[in-house]
Amino acid sequence: MKTTMMMFAVLLLIAGPARAGDWEGTWKTATGEERTLTKQGPLLALDVTLADVDARAFHLKGAPAGSKLHLEGRLDPTAGFTGALSGEKSSGKKHTLVLDAELDATGSRADVKVQLDGAERSPETWSRGGLEIVALEADGGALGGTLDVKRSKTGLIVRYRVHGAALAITASVRPTSAHPYADFYSGPLVRSELGTIQPGDGIFKWDGRDETSAKRIALGGEYAIVLEAGAASARATVQVAAARFEAIGSKWPEGDGHKAWDPSNHLQLAAAVLFAGPKPGAPSFSFDGVTTAKSEDDVKAKAVTAASILFSTHGNEGLLTVRGDLLTQRYEPSKLFGRDLKDVHFAFASACYSGVKSGGQSVLKQLIAAGCDVAVGFSAEVDIAECDDFELVTLALLARGAPIEKAARDAGAAISKTTYSRGSCAPIQGATIVVERAPRIDETESLYPPRYGCSTN
Repeated sequence: MKTTMMMFAVLLLIAGPARAGDWEGTWKTATGEERTLTKQGPLLALDVTLADVDARAFHLKGAPAGSKLHLEGRLDPTAGFTGALSGEKSSGKKHTLVLDAELDATGSRADVKVQLDGAERSPETWSRGGLEIVALEADGGALGGTLDVKRSKTGLIVRYRVHGAALAITASVRPTSAHPYADFYSGPLVRSELGTIQPGDGIFKWDGRDETSAKRIALGGEYAIVLEAGAASARATVQVAAARFEAIGSKWPEGDGHKAWDPSNHLQLAAAVLFAGPKPGAPSFSFDGVTTAKSEDDVKAKAVTAASILFSTHGNEGLLTVRGDLLTQRYEPSKLFGRDLKDVHFAFASACYSGVKSGGQSVLKQLIAAGCDVAVGFSAEVDIAECDDFELVTLALLARGAPIEKAARDAGAAISKTTYSRGSCAPIQGATIVVERAPRIDETESLYPPRYGCSTN
């Protein structure tokens, strides 16, 4: 007995920082059996019954050594007097059972080698700890529908619960097989090590963006929220709202050198053209309807939550305009928006002189400085009827996946075959079309799949 205790003492010294608490508790095997390790002084004990060997339980003991645990026990050839009175059966043989277990890095799984009388038996896999997602929330309440990332103040809050044992949890967000544009992503949008979480409730937050340098808002569609800790895992799905298209114009009365003009019907048609995307059945942009703006505040309220914008209005060098009930307001986009357009992928400033400014910044350059990826406009005064057609053809090409700049220039060429009563206005084809791009955005940038812009521009 003294020799045995000395051996265990040596094992404990070798084990260093390992603690019985790292192993103590109830584990489950892959076949659903339970293995309960209990402390007995400095050692751990485990009772295991092998039904095909003996009705009695092996009483195993051992000490942890780092991530490893060696347990050993034996059965005498008889059940003994007490066992006989209770009806226990014995094979009449002496057996020795040895288990060598090794913890994985998460501490929630162990691979176990099993030897009976020196012969290998089927190994076991032990796991412990439960993990569940108990709620998905956003903006102070339960998430009842889609997560609109751009309008949300909090993003997604995932409430989860750990049962039974501390777990080293990894959280990930990935498109499901039901996502219409799953092939846009090469892997999870987000992968985060949450650390070792003690039993109880925890929170994982997702701001709705990917982990690339662009920090783009996730494409509209279904995503899986997956929490993993060894053999324990939990999963929930969330629907992210589609990127938002905004069509913004004003109703203009006769006067101020302009004809009466209400672009509402045309803008509604432009949105419908854009929604005819290249992937049948796949969702396009979300669209709340045409914005008939009467003030700068109306314009800003819609633009700052958009993914793509069509401004169809009058303009001057460096200025866009909006018509109120009594007067016309001229505004500089840089002053109105600041950096609030950082998630806008595409802005179409269909207005005279939007692409040019003698000194200072053009409207297009101001939109890029406010955060847009790509902006399209004109370097001269252009005709409204020709602008309307140019918008429709450009958006139709974009809806079929054409690069943004190419779509604009091809649209200009296409409508050049139509006769317009331009008066003194320049034709749109050729040098009149101006395309500006933010840093890191090249000429191959397209509008599909429908997405928000690079938020770090």
